[in-house]
Amino acid sequence: MRGLLVDSRLPGADVEAGGALPAAVPAADVAEEPARVADALLSRPGRDAGHRTPPLARCLVELVDPRPGETVHDPCCGDGRLLVAVAGHLAPESPGAGALSGRAADEVSSRVCAALLGIRGMSADLRAHGDGFRCELFDVVVAHPPVTLAPPGGEGPPLGEPSARGTGLAWVQHALRELAPGGRAALLVPGSTASGQAGRDVAVRRALVEAGVVECVVALPGRSSRAVVWVLRAPGAGPVDPEVLFVDAAGGGEPGGRVVDDAVVDRVVGEHRRRAERGGRRFAGQEGFSRSAARAEIARNDFRLAPAGYVARPAAAPAPLEHLLAEVDALRAELSGLRGAVAAREAEGERAFAAALAATGGVPRAEVPLGRIAEVAAGPGTMARGDGVPVVLPRNIGGGRVDRGAHDRAPARGDRYALRAGDVVCARTGTLGRYGVVGADQDGWLLGPGCLRLRPGTGVVPGYLAHFLNSPEGAAGLERLLSGGAVPHVTTRAMGELVVRLPPTAAQTTIAAALDAADARLALHRRVEDAERELRELTFAAPTHAR
Repeated sequence: MRGLLVDSRLPGADVEAGGALPAAVPAADVAEEPARVADALLSRPGRDAGHRTPPLARCLVELVDPRPGETVHDPCCGDGRLLVAVAGHLAPESPGAGALSGRAADEVSSRVCAALLGIRGMSADLRAHGDGFRCELFDVVVAHPPVTLAPPGGEGPPLGEPSARGTGLAWVQHALRELAPGGRAALLVPGSTASGQAGRDVAVRRALVEAGVVECVVALPGRSSRAVVWVLRAPGAGPVDPEVLFVDAAGGGEPGGRVVDDAVVDRVVGEHRRRAERGGRRFAGQEGFSRSAARAEIARNDFRLAPAGYVARPAAAPAPLEHLLAEVDALRAELSGLRGAVAAREAEGERAFAAALAATGGVPRAEVPLGRIAEVAAGPGTMARGDGVPVVLPRNIGGGRVDRGAHDRAPARGDRYALRAGDVVCARTGTLGRYGVVGADQDGWLLGPGCLRLRPGTGVVPGYLAHFLNSPEGAAGLERLLSGGAVPHVTTRAMGELVVRLPPTAAQTTIAAALDAADARLALHRRVEDAERELRELTFAAPTHAR
């Protein structure tokens, strides 16, 4: 690692003459823990700190869903974190799957990118800006281009030259030029690319829409100039979809901040996938979040592609008074029942915690590596979707359980990835630290990509194990084991080293029951809060009528 950096000064880094590493990275770590060096470099504040968060990288990659064997290219790869995200998407436990390539700004950036990929066992065909890939085509292109710079190559954008402020549209066209037939691309660019009214920008967007290459435009949380993701398909790649999907996720992050969290990404990617699987039917979308618009409507809107212009929440027609009053009565009855249930749960919870304290008082708790008390196994790198068995993915895990809602499905693959009731599952890449117990009705479901399965051994209560791993102590233990990088991940070996505090089995059962009761009370309180809020909204729906 030091050899790669010894002659280079990195923008924004405190590098001493002679190539010394930043003070945050002890020299001894270079040989023993190179990933820590990479993480220190990636975490340095710089001009684009706050832009390329791991969830944002995951969003771009999952919207184009690279498959093993496909060629994936980043025409402005920077420090390589999008390429790292692609490799993690293809096979988190087997990085390097697929043919990766990227164009770096200069030789220094190319060497840094190669180092950050190499210490994770990844490789890519990296070339400096001028060397280019001018005659090559790729199955997938992902990019967060520097819109202050024009794309490489001197032949000009194929669908028209944008305005001086429309460099993002030049990058959109550059990505299209690099796509092989049937290829797809995802680019993160400023929101002005979708809504700028300079004549040349409008003409470019018109040409893009009429060519049928715009598949989806996503508005993301941000500051006054919001970022958008363009999802593109190669021209001439089969029948042209007559509609463009618009997703307005701009309200999904923290107000005023550049926050794209995993919940936002899961919802955006899920909506894009749901639209792709509609099977020729018209896509209804979700009110206030997504909608498909035909090209004729886009033309009437002067080819503006900002999602907010298509996903506006319609004003609800006032409901008849008798319906409102009936809803108020129903909500009051529901609240009364919920409050009674809360009171009963409070008493039950107090008894459960008293029992837990009595059972654990003075009881020693062994500290053992997870790998000694549970079998740790990883899900497959990829899995073909289709009819068959529900697949557990990271987005299906939360609250100590596996969600029973909508799931991807896949053909049964034998016993290797089949889950059993009592297994504990968790994510192994991306957003980590969520554990869930497989229920009896989920026996036989499949462990999906990006997940780990923990199969407790004799004397280990699954509910206790999940609660411990979900606790602050469990989270802190996991944090110490992460491989880090642009897409944090944990290997099966590292997971097996996580230290678990394990009391006797009877005490585990009592503790798990107490924490289950606490979770049930919290869920009831949330339902009460939701009902109270709905009752308040109904009260203002008919302000001039009272009973």
